[in-house]
Amino acid sequence: YLANSLSHRFPSSPPAGPGLGGEVVRSRGLLGVPEGAFVYSCFNRVLKIHPATFRAWVSILERVPGSVLWLLRFPPQAEKHMRREAERAGLARERLVFTSLAEEDRFLAMSLATDLSLDTPTCNAHTTATYSLWAGTPQLSVPGVRPVSRVSASLLQAANASGVFCFRSLEE
Repeated sequence: YLANSLSHRFPSSPPAGPGLGGEVVRSRGLLGVPEGAFVYSCFNRVLKIHPATFRAWVSILERVPGSVLWLLRFPPQAEKHMRREAERAGLARERLVFTSLAEEDRFLAMSLATDLSLDTPTCNAHTTATYSLWAGTPQLSVPGVRPVSRVSASLLQAANASGVFCFRSLEE
């Protein structure tokens, strides 16, 4: 779900729990991610994920046992390519979890079920970063020099979190 409309307004406070069809989702499993895993996510279009960024994320997964990376299946054909690259790096297939585009309630549930949202440095998350922060999900960003690569840093700064979750490089 991506709403880029001035008429769309967030409720005054984030939801108390992940909503799905008006019911509270008490299980990550219902959303398609492992219950006991540390869940990294990036719900940006897969086209925003540069190969160097993906390699850095695979490296993070290798260092954090039991963690998974939750990605948006958009466009759908990208899933097989990303799985192939992860497998080439020696990462088990089940460490990548893909999900399709979702309506707002499910998207918010996904954001709430995420432990840490990873941003794409070349072209940052815009609406998806806003939803993650609104849901209370921390976001890791590497701001660049172009305005399109500084959106998340601006959002993090507005949320008083820029010193903790903004890094100068992928290596950092």
